[in-house]
Amino acid sequence: MCGNWWNCWRETMSAIIRVMKLAAFCLIFALTLSAQATTEDVVSRLDSTLQAISAAKDQGPISMVIAVQTNSKVQPALLNFRKIGAMLEPLATSGTGEIEVLSYGDRVRVLVTQPFTSDSRKAAEAMAFLKIAMASQSSTSNVFDAIAQATSDLEASASNRRRIIVVIGDSNKDPDNEQKLKDSINRAARSNVLIFFVAP
Repeated sequence: MCGNWWNCWRETMSAIIRVMKLAAFCLIFALTLSAQATTEDVVSRLDSTLQAISAAKDQGPISMVIAVQTNSKVQPALLNFRKIGAMLEPLATSGTGEIEVLSYGDRVRVLVTQPFTSDSRKAAEAMAFLKIAMASQSSTSNVFDAIAQATSDLEASASNRRRIIVVIGDSNKDPDNEQKLKDSINRAARSNVLIFFVAP
């Protein structure tokens, strides 16, 4: 029992503060774990996709464009993209493979951040240092522009090369842009371009 009302009030407030601190710590810890899990999931899905592409490398030299959506969903994974150099290396073995990296966002034009290179380390570094768009993000993205740009770049490669686009980002769910996305995918198909989507 408390000696007087002041001591009771002080002890009660002290207990409340301790509970609040514990709750805040648990929340921060949970958010940290969630961010780590999301980052690992993205890299794991990307690794699986690259392995599937690499498994068929005997079908010919590869020209691949990696298109990364630069928004807050992808941001936690950017630093981990430095680790994918080893994943990209089999695709650029003996200098026969080439990789281009481009970025796209909701209100940001498509940017080629790394032109075609046979150096997997350069491609991985380009992905790791992409800049996140700070403007408010909408529910859509100009992924159709990214696919169109990647297709144009791949069309310049020799016809005997395997042409591949890997999109790391959300698929476009906006009905107003659905036809644009279909058109860009159909154009890629006509140019013998395979497209792989990796969700963030």
